[in-house]
Amino acid sequence: MVQVGQMRFNFGGTQEGTANLIPFKTILFYLQGHNGFLIAFINIIGNIVALVPLGLLLPFVFQKLNWKKILLLSFVAGLAIELVQMCLHIGIFDIDDVILNGLGVIVGYWKFTIFSDFSKKTRTIIIATVLSIVGIGFSLCTLSYYKVIALPI
Repeated sequence: MVQVGQMRFNFGGTQEGTANLIPFKTILFYLQGHNGFLIAFINIIGNIVALVPLGLLLPFVFQKLNWKKILLLSFVAGLAIELVQMCLHIGIFDIDDVILNGLGVIVGYWKFTIFSDFSKKTRTIIIATVLSIVGIGFSLCTLSYYKVIALPI
């Protein structure tokens, strides 16, 4: 739940219900504006952006990765997230989220191919920056979850 002034946005979706196993069903629903275009934009872009760092960082760690392995990893990463969500009852399995998460990994890998032409020092700075941002974000979310801090959302 995000509150902006008097407006409240619930991005959590439903926690119970049937899984969506039909590709593009949810994506098309959002693109048709059924829940509003802001919700659609945040949901679609959020699912993509969430895994871009994974696609960017994996090739730095595992240097023998090629586009075929990244494609497989992108599917596995999205599937793992959805299965954990389903098992912990914090969401409903949605094949469209797997597709969007996988697209995020692929976008990250595409960015890696661009960054691989940079010098080693530049790549090190990029990796450190991305890891720092992800670490700070994770830390803030964890502290907020345990009510150590209150995020201004």
